[in-house]
Amino acid sequence: QVLKDLVDTAVTENVTLIIDNLQAGVGAAAQMAEEIGCDYIIFTNFPGGFDGTETWEKAIQYDIDLVLEAIAE
Repeated sequence: QVLKDLVDTAVTENVTLIIDNLQAGVGAAAQMAEEIGCDYIIFTNFPGGFDGTETWEKAIQYDIDLVLEAIAE
């Protein structure tokens, strides 16, 4: 019921982006984004989470680039 309430609120409030956290585990947020019909991205909190994120600077830039790409659409 909690996830359904979150989805209903997100639809009502016109949520356009859900950000998930790789290190916390992914899953429910992806399902919610699909039900809402919004963009979905996965952040990494630490270097090395994704290719090209070997340093803190690269990991932060990766996350920033994901947001910028999502809001540009």
